[in-house]
Amino acid sequence: MFRYRLLLCCTLASMLVLPSDTSAADAPDQAVQPVRLCVDPDWPPYEILNSKGDYQGIAADLLQLIFERAELEYEVVPVRHWDESLAKARAGECDALSLLNQTDERDQWLIFTRPYFVDPNVIIARADHPYVRNLSSLAGSRIALPTGTSVAERIQRDFPQLQIIPVASEIEAFDLVDKQQAELTLRSLTVAAWTIREEGWFNLRIAGEVPEYENRLRIGILKHRPELRSQLDAAVATLTDAEVDAIINQHIAIEVNRYDYGLIIQVLAAAIAIIGLLGALWWRQRRIGQKLLHLKHQLERNIEDKTAAEALLRESEFFFRSLIETAHEGIAVIQEGRVVYANPRFAELTGYSLEELRALDSFIILIAPEDRDQTHGNYRRRLEGQPVEQHYEIELLRRDGIRLPVEVSGARINWYGKAATLSFISDITLRREAEARFRHMAHHDPLTNLPNRNLLLERLEQNIARAERYQQHLSLLYFDLDGFKPVNDKWGHETGDHLLQAIAARLLPLLRSADTLARIGGDEFVVLLPETVEAEDVQTVSAKLMAKLNEPFELGKATVQISASIGTARFPEDGITASELLQVADRAMYEQKRKV
Repeated sequence: MFRYRLLLCCTLASMLVLPSDTSAADAPDQAVQPVRLCVDPDWPPYEILNSKGDYQGIAADLLQLIFERAELEYEVVPVRHWDESLAKARAGECDALSLLNQTDERDQWLIFTRPYFVDPNVIIARADHPYVRNLSSLAGSRIALPTGTSVAERIQRDFPQLQIIPVASEIEAFDLVDKQQAELTLRSLTVAAWTIREEGWFNLRIAGEVPEYENRLRIGILKHRPELRSQLDAAVATLTDAEVDAIINQHIAIEVNRYDYGLIIQVLAAAIAIIGLLGALWWRQRRIGQKLLHLKHQLERNIEDKTAAEALLRESEFFFRSLIETAHEGIAVIQEGRVVYANPRFAELTGYSLEELRALDSFIILIAPEDRDQTHGNYRRRLEGQPVEQHYEIELLRRDGIRLPVEVSGARINWYGKAATLSFISDITLRREAEARFRHMAHHDPLTNLPNRNLLLERLEQNIARAERYQQHLSLLYFDLDGFKPVNDKWGHETGDHLLQAIAARLLPLLRSADTLARIGGDEFVVLLPETVEAEDVQTVSAKLMAKLNEPFELGKATVQISASIGTARFPEDGITASELLQVADRAMYEQKRKV
């Protein structure tokens, strides 16, 4: 619907354009110098300068596309680190900086294009760190942050109670967290996913979000080159989500789903725009009605005026219907508990025809049973002008019985003289699926798909609490592989990965559904055995696992023979906390390894 406003603005602008100065057209062509671009040489997967000095990464591919569409050329100024890029930009040795957030400090010496890549920031901590809901609660905690970044500036300004440890690179920040020399770092979701995967830091996890620190990455331009911003802004505006997604997927081996994190603002703006449009059209119709009344007396003398007025009325009605009926969100008007108007998208979401929707006795039949009280309460409070959730998530119950997750927002309106609600309904299926994938990634080993250390600790603590309550026993088996490194050295890491996957597939059938087999790093595994009454039961399971591990593994052309050292711990005899049990089992495993 906003395209119509843009078209109107462009039309008015074109009517006000003054005659151009033809002298500029007669000026001789001047050679256009390439834009000198400073980049971060060590910020994968966003951007790097490789050993040959080639500019690579997500930003490199996006900027190539942007500069081509702006009909500009650029050359990358060679630098050794990001601080050198900043220094060169301040010294005027480059015209633009490739990929950075806009801050108050940077506004003093740079001007910025619109964002061409949006990526949320997440908190990275060790697997045993509790979930972080607010950075304000971590007074005195150490946070590792690369120097010269907007995140470092904002953390220092907004959370002075945190102790910032400056580092030179993303990898150094992750390394400090891994070595417990810092409690956390704050990095973008894309960089975090790439770095954890590439460096094998599977004992780190995403421990929270900072929504207000979303990365809205732009091109920063020195203030003496304002003409560059106009050209580059126009090119950035042509980028589509599909083009950006395709470039991201070339650089990271996980599926990247980009979402409009400004959806809430857009829906609210759409609601206000629709309500404003209804008022504007009502006022316009009123004026047209007055004009038609006047034209009635002139009808016989001037038939052309009558035709023009009727055409204007039809045009306004068509304009209104086009805005509503082509909207990507479902739109419905609810009055006295019934659907009195719905656009085609709402009918598509519910599976009912427009006629069937209007024939329903109550709109509440469209809502999943467990969400009906919340939805009806919000509807009633909105009609009464009381405070109400502006946006909330529910599930629609489609005509075919399928449930569809949606986000709902709305406003109170007057519909043909009676109070009603105007509701906007957006399908959030893809967003829910992405959230589920990220939750799975945070709790599972990406190679074997077994529970990781984080999920193991959660289950272990739950089972300890249950065992204490019912005075039961539980046991841990802690084992690693003997001779795993020679397998990698002889057959390669790919064969080593296949071996770890084969071990997981071979051992899982030997365990009960209540048991947990977890990979906690490298070639180390832990088996959690709840409700193990007798100590002999643990030895039986251990022997079965060892026997299976001793059988040869056929991995393509390689036949691999391997064994393991297993240590055990039992609750409550060997410890009453998850940490104590793991330490006892770990020591027992190394004691067995020394005896072999």
